[in-house]
Amino acid sequence: MMLWAAKLYSMIYRLVQDRLHFNIRGIGYIVSRIKKDTVLSVHKDKFYFNHTLSSCYLRMLSGDYNEPETHYFVNFLINRSKEKIIVLDVGANIGEMVIDFSGRDNVARVIAFEPNPECAATIEKSIALNGRNNVMLVRKAASDEIGTATFHLNPDAAVTSSLMNSHAGESLTVATTTVDHECSDIDSPSIMIIDVEGAELLVMKGARQFIRRNQPVIIFEHHDESKKHYSLEEVTRELGERYEIFRLRQDGFLDSNLERTWNCVAISKDSWAYSHSMTRKRYHARS
Repeated sequence: MMLWAAKLYSMIYRLVQDRLHFNIRGIGYIVSRIKKDTVLSVHKDKFYFNHTLSSCYLRMLSGDYNEPETHYFVNFLINRSKEKIIVLDVGANIGEMVIDFSGRDNVARVIAFEPNPECAATIEKSIALNGRNNVMLVRKAASDEIGTATFHLNPDAAVTSSLMNSHAGESLTVATTTVDHECSDIDSPSIMIIDVEGAELLVMKGARQFIRRNQPVIIFEHHDESKKHYSLEEVTRELGERYEIFRLRQDGFLDSNLERTWNCVAISKDSWAYSHSMTRKRYHARS
């Protein structure tokens, strides 16, 4: 009964979010009342619903992605590449991006980094549900060096667990690695999605060789919380002058309004994706 109530509220939450652009209250409490694991259908894919991570599925309960704009943009590029794409999902959480992109015909491989043991186990179950054999799951935190670090779990919102921010919940010691170490064999058109709650710049520093070699499209979170840890000026210095940074809008298009961002997209002028991405650029009509 509670599952159906949560699905109904998720649908209302999604409609209000999409049409009125604000979040109604109470969705977190309602989904937290679900006490049983199940399987969700989101678009064409199956996702294992881990009730202990219920806060990660707010929109997915009613059959849509939590960040549809990222799916719109990435799938647009995937469909226009003349070669098969490698997708890196750094901070994969419960595998929303992993499962969608690994099912695309033009994607050769998805490499997912996720240090939270519960999230990583959930990704594996969703991989099995969909019969995917082109996913490599790295159960480590991507950073700027190989070693160990403290990973802070947020009991109220697992999507915000991170290396950077302490929470009221427990902490784990996790292995850290770098994209350069794990992906030294990749020389292909690539897309990197980085969602690591403030450690995005550290991931880029640990991917310098990969970025120099592959000129990937880089989609990264940059909102009020992550701005406490790094600036877009630092990202520009790290990536170099050939990269341009845009805002990823809620409609899946790009613009140059970098004052109010949630996700940003960095694209090299030398990239296979640059000309395609410019067809998605708009003026600042959207806030």
